[in-house]
Amino acid sequence: MAILAAADWAEFGFVRDSIGISDSVLSKHVSHLENAGFVTIRKTSNGRVRHTHLQLSALGREAFEAHAAALTEIISTANPAASSDPSATTQHQTPHAVPRRDSR
Repeated sequence: MAILAAADWAEFGFVRDSIGISDSVLSKHVSHLENAGFVTIRKTSNGRVRHTHLQLSALGREAFEAHAAALTEIISTANPAASSDPSATTQHQTPHAVPRRDSR
């Protein structure tokens, strides 16, 4: 959906190649997105060559933006320094070791 969010219309082959999946896998995902009202599909033909173009619907754009905002919130909660300093790196702290009790 991120590819579609950045374009007005995107050609099926471009989307497929950009995310590195097969026609059948992308077709199945696009079908589900269309059924949910998130994507509009436009099929055109120029003689013998057919083209399928995809567009994020208004509902799809709204859902994508909400999802991106939720991910941003998760990231800022997990790493508060990232929200105030974009160049901050995540530092993982090892929790204090709890001695193992011998069950004997």
